[in-house]
Amino acid sequence: MSFKTKHLLLLIGCVSCFFAQGQSIQILSAGTKTSIRGLSVVDDQTIWVSGSAGTVGKSTDGGQNWQWMNVKGYEKTDFRDIEAFDAQTAVIMGIASPAYILKTNDGGQNWQRVYENRDTSMFMDAMDFFDAKNGMVIGDPLQGRVFIAKTQDGGNSWQNLPGK
Repeated sequence: MSFKTKHLLLLIGCVSCFFAQGQSIQILSAGTKTSIRGLSVVDDQTIWVSGSAGTVGKSTDGGQNWQWMNVKGYEKTDFRDIEAFDAQTAVIMGIASPAYILKTNDGGQNWQRVYENRDTSMFMDAMDFFDAKNGMVIGDPLQGRVFIAKTQDGGNSWQNLPGK
């Protein structure tokens, strides 16, 4: 090995150690069996997740403890995405026919259906909010057009947009 190669490897090793010391991974046992698909981190303490079999989870202590809930009436729904605003308010998206969007304002004790689409080809892929009021969902094409729906009231109601 040349002198330059040795110094380059030493430099890479030092830089790697510097960055590695600032990072750590801790595996948390959640206490439930579900396939987690959605994640929304509100702040350092509040985390919401969504997944298969109508499952939603919430932590208000940075992930140390979890409250798990099965959304009543939606036990067979896979919730692909979740967007949370605080420890009380979240919106979840059920992906396939029928596709649902549900919202809670009481920490997950009750969920209201705010959108439903029974098209047999429906498959919603993702949801995002730009701020506390404006958001959108996108899905696989329906009749040759990309599916898009939007909300302008924090997820209380949704309107289909003409796809392209």
